[in-house]
Amino acid sequence: MFYNHTILKVNDADILYLYLEPTYEFAKDFHSDNKQESIYHSVTNYINNKGIKFNGKNIYLVVNGIIVSSIIINQPINLPGNYKYVEILRDYLEDIELLDEENFIDIKTSKFIDLNHSDGILEKVYLEDYIFGVVAAEIPISFGSELKCAQAILARTYALKELEKGHSIKDLNTTQIFRDKKDLQTLWKENYDIYTSETKNTIKKTKGLVLTYNDNYIDVYTHMVNHGKTEDARDSLYTNIPYLVSVNSEGDLKDYPFTETKSFTYQEISTILNQNININTPIVIESRTRGGRVKLIRLGKYRYRGDYLAHLLKLRSTDFTVHKLENKILITILASGMGLGMSIYGANKMAEEGASYQEILQYYFPNTEIKKIS
Repeated sequence: MFYNHTILKVNDADILYLYLEPTYEFAKDFHSDNKQESIYHSVTNYINNKGIKFNGKNIYLVVNGIIVSSIIINQPINLPGNYKYVEILRDYLEDIELLDEENFIDIKTSKFIDLNHSDGILEKVYLEDYIFGVVAAEIPISFGSELKCAQAILARTYALKELEKGHSIKDLNTTQIFRDKKDLQTLWKENYDIYTSETKNTIKKTKGLVLTYNDNYIDVYTHMVNHGKTEDARDSLYTNIPYLVSVNSEGDLKDYPFTETKSFTYQEISTILNQNININTPIVIESRTRGGRVKLIRLGKYRYRGDYLAHLLKLRSTDFTVHKLENKILITILASGMGLGMSIYGANKMAEEGASYQEILQYYFPNTEIKKIS
């Protein structure tokens, strides 16, 4: 019925916009003699189930961007109690699951977060639902369960640290990606129900666990793959962070074709770097980071930081080599991402070899501690 919502302030008053599925026929709800089937109860149940904090009186129903109806409420909407079973709500809300005792979410105590979608919609979601969406987006479904647990802890740590700093959480950011149900249905197709159940059951044992350093949430960094070593914060962030140090990650070298080669003509690279580059131009990698990436490179008459040159040439990593040919330059990139923190492919190899999620996190984030929060 309702698939999303947003709250806007108009003339100092909050207005709640509820977005209806375009195919939903709701006219019958206005003429129903059964109170439980009325549109009003559908709205109030949606508000309570989503934990929407709405103190206004005006609610607009929107279909395909057009306001088709409005509702005025005269008193705050309050949930009359915790629903242990949700058959009643099935009549009004789509995508409701009947919860067993073990999976039951206590509406009074479960934490909601505000999630900013890239399309501009602000949605309230349960923290644990956000964790699931991140794990499903970041970790291939075929990868190890212990890796998924490690990613769940990192996702929770990231979210709680952002909230602690007063920052909003976005579904797409530089640290982690969130996928919602529609995205995952497209990705997993007919296996959606099976994969959802498997993933939720896997990460359930991490509920409340976060990764800390000196009793504070860590700064979370992950990357897809490296060339056998992770990076050190002193080289990529230019600051010393005791738990973001370079470690061997030999699992990254196995079974993953991560090498990419980009080609530039001498004219193209001359234009990008604003200097004349030809086959006789000296190109020298002067220094590398602790993780083996390009730190400083001399190209022609200028010296470039590895990350700056990667930015100019749109390389996916600073782990690269340069080869001059007769009429072009070939740059071979040997990794993906910054290389800080946990490598997803490297950690998956650890999981396949029997490492627990605790061992994975302690290896990629040394000097840290896993703690349970209330």
